[in-house]
Amino acid sequence: MTTHGDIRSRPSAGDRDLATMYDLAASSPEAALHLADLPWRLSSPSARTPDDTRCWEAPDGTLLGWAVLQFPWHCLDYAVR
Repeated sequence: MTTHGDIRSRPSAGDRDLATMYDLAASSPEAALHLADLPWRLSSPSARTPDDTRCWEAPDGTLLGWAVLQFPWHCLDYAVR
């Protein structure tokens, strides 16, 4: 885990974070390129591998953004509040 000012950065906790990650993307559907298939994409092994994921949180634990390097699809999935 690293801290940048008040924002904390950490690897995803896998299954524990997936619903919150989807909810963040769904909160701005116009900015979520793959919202329809995001549940499927977040079920990939990459989304459960700490080395392939990163979450950014506010001091109160609110998820501010996340990124998953999706090797199976050769892309980067992400959402930012």
